[in-house]
Amino acid sequence: MIAAADLLLATVDHRGAPPRRPQVGWLSAAARPAVTAVARRLGVDVEVRVVGPDPALDGGLDGRLDGAAPAWDLVTADVSAVGRGTPARLAHLARSSGARCPNTVALGLAADPAAARVALAAAGFPVTDDGGPARGRTAVTVAVARRPSGWWRPLGRTAASDPRVLELAASAAAGLDVCGVFALDLVTVGDGVLVEAVRVGPDPDDPVAVEAHLRGLLDLPLEADPAGWLAAT
Repeated sequence: MIAAADLLLATVDHRGAPPRRPQVGWLSAAARPAVTAVARRLGVDVEVRVVGPDPALDGGLDGRLDGAAPAWDLVTADVSAVGRGTPARLAHLARSSGARCPNTVALGLAADPAAARVALAAAGFPVTDDGGPARGRTAVTVAVARRPSGWWRPLGRTAASDPRVLELAASAAAGLDVCGVFALDLVTVGDGVLVEAVRVGPDPDDPVAVEAHLRGLLDLPLEADPAGWLAAT
């Protein structure tokens, strides 16, 4: 797994020039000023590419990506651009640009909730039977940010209120080897917690989530969590 330090060291000019900043391609359904602002503060160059949905791909990314192959070190997508065609499009961009493309398996599950439930159930996770609402169930979403080296932290306040949901999200993120932001849509039924769907990537308008995603992708230290949940998987 390539870390941010590796990207920087690999591009050092031995004549004394400063190292090249990591180059990240970020696919989204709209321009994202929060993404570029956070990236600038972290010393990372992010190019947000606006892509449109293709109804034939059930919300997947279409082919309207003009210009030559970008010089990206890695490529990612926010939640607005995740559809059935997302993993294939990211893989194509990775091949054409030489970029690293993390989270392709998890993105495929995020684009297909039924497949996600089957895969998670096969791995031993408790899942809903049909993904639909039912009497007596309470919906909750829990998100974590994870680094490829294994360190993770929760995002938001929901996780701190119920350790069961945090454990599920952290375990699923580790099992799928996710880096960046990963979330589970869950339902609680009595004393049980069931997985309904998987989400990969941050809310692109939330600077805290965007920073956590970039840090996770580049294996940079995650900021200390005020709730004290910082842990290692």
